[in-house]
Amino acid sequence: MEVFSLWRDWPVNEAMLDRVAGSGSGWVRVGVGWCSLEEGGPGVVSSWYLQRLDATVAAARARGLQVLATLGCTPRWLSGSESLTVLPAPEQVGEFQRVAAWLAGRYAGRVAAWEIWNEPDCSAGTGCGQVDPGAYVPVLRAGFAGVRAGDPGAVVVSGGTSGVASDWIAGLYAAGGGQWLDAVGVHPYQGPVSEPPEAPAAEHPYRIANVARLREVMVAAGDADTPVWFTEFGWSTGAGEGWYAGVDEATQADYLGRAVAMVQQQYPYVTHAFVFTIRDRDDWNEYENNFGLVRLDGSPKPAWDALRTANGRLAEQRAGAPGPSGDAGP
Repeated sequence: MEVFSLWRDWPVNEAMLDRVAGSGSGWVRVGVGWCSLEEGGPGVVSSWYLQRLDATVAAARARGLQVLATLGCTPRWLSGSESLTVLPAPEQVGEFQRVAAWLAGRYAGRVAAWEIWNEPDCSAGTGCGQVDPGAYVPVLRAGFAGVRAGDPGAVVVSGGTSGVASDWIAGLYAAGGGQWLDAVGVHPYQGPVSEPPEAPAAEHPYRIANVARLREVMVAAGDADTPVWFTEFGWSTGAGEGWYAGVDEATQADYLGRAVAMVQQQYPYVTHAFVFTIRDRDDWNEYENNFGLVRLDGSPKPAWDALRTANGRLAEQRAGAPGPSGDAGP
């Protein structure tokens, strides 16, 4: 489950982490902004931000949650840009490697996995899929090297792409990026966004079913043993329009439960899936604000119960208990 622990959810962080643990989820995804951590310059750590990160890691561990930290956001002193998504240039990635090593070392054994950037295929601000995968490879390599230096046991996940961007990831492999990751990250939202999880594969990247094509890309690259992580997925209950028309709360719950079962049954190489997100927000449009499994006031939507049910079933299967059919789980 995603929690905006270091920014929007900070005032209710403990309560939201309680909600994550109460859903039976074993992991929490937390975005870590390099631009906030070192907003004052290279090596100048913002104490307020570090305190929030320390507290969040400790609170997650206290609840038995493993942490996936997504590291991105180039500081303005390095990029010279007002954009929060722009990638560091190849000659700047040494700074990124430095901060990745420092963070991984500080949280060694406490942050289980590090995701190198968020939606790097969209990082130029000109539309998703418009970034050359080769421009991301130096960032991925630097992040991988930094994490390995700081915590050799941590998992390195490539930055989750917007949708299942198989062609873009094929370009990543062609540029040599496959050697700098332990898992491939994707964000398999549906498009149009009200489509059910079982919607068939499409030419555009916004279908869960497109992960089969991604698997073909990975096998062709000799990476058949590398898992896929859904570092974001979910459905909005916002009242958008057209492609972005959301679903009602009952449908969100139904789709989420069906998605978990479908991924487990059909795509065994997907080993981790993070629901976006724990709590609604109130600072964007209706569509973006309503992905939460709990409402802005913290009250649960039906989808929170649906996730708890799905996680309970998975826990029974991991323990070898009989499932609803009477068959033992895997």
